[in-house]
Amino acid sequence: MIERFFKPFFSGVFFEPDLSVSSRAFEFVFRAFALGDTALPAHGMGEIPAQLAARLPADRIRLGCRVARIADRQAMLDSGERLSARAIVIATDMRETTCLLGQPQPAAMATRGTTCCYFGADQAPFDGPYLVLNGEGRGRINSLLCPSNLSAHYAPPGQTLIAVNTHGADHNPDTLETDLRHELAHWFGTAVDDWTRLAVYRIPHALPAQTSPVRYPGKSPLRQSEWLWTCGEYQSAPSIQWALHSGRRAGEEIVGELLGKGDDRDAEERRGSLSAGRERSKHQ
Repeated sequence: MIERFFKPFFSGVFFEPDLSVSSRAFEFVFRAFALGDTALPAHGMGEIPAQLAARLPADRIRLGCRVARIADRQAMLDSGERLSARAIVIATDMRETTCLLGQPQPAAMATRGTTCCYFGADQAPFDGPYLVLNGEGRGRINSLLCPSNLSAHYAPPGQTLIAVNTHGADHNPDTLETDLRHELAHWFGTAVDDWTRLAVYRIPHALPAQTSPVRYPGKSPLRQSEWLWTCGEYQSAPSIQWALHSGRRAGEEIVGELLGKGDDRDAEERRGSLSAGRERSKHQ
């Protein structure tokens, strides 16, 4: 059970084949899986930020604008435009945050990478919403999933989407495909020959390394100056939950700061909106 299920499963969760992770990180994830169901949004993971963005006025979000520098309550875009704000939050990955803070890049910021190879097929290799694990202790495959078995929106009618995950992100896509097909043929037979490779995504910094010690996310300092905050999962335990937790903490600290300085009505409205959002989330 440990070798054929728990090791391949949790190595895929942490992108860590040797499972050199903090016991705190493991216990949090183990508890989450034990208490709740695993789910995918029907239209893809992009629905999560899309739903958050839908609650904001359309003119409050600008895409395709890279911030080159932050200073004096201003964000300087690489286009030369300057945007001013009473408070600024940097919500980027560790490397980008370090750069925008004007700090030297650490010699080693340990991260873990993963590669996902997507195939299209006329028929799913199995029925049902299952994650197939490589419990053989060898080979390049970590896990396989057919997202279209969960939701028809993941593939055109009559087609199947197959996602195959491997550890690391330094693979040659063509070599990787050859190796994957060889392994998959042992699992599903010659039908694999008819699968079409759709895309290969290599994500070298998919997760921060989770070696000990992993701090409790609620203790990670977010405020960097009188007007500047940072947030993100890289500061403690990685997960969507802790990324959202970090963002909420930053928002609440900023609202408290603005209220404390007497930015009356506008800040009061933001605090009311935040409280209402929290209250709604309790009842959904």
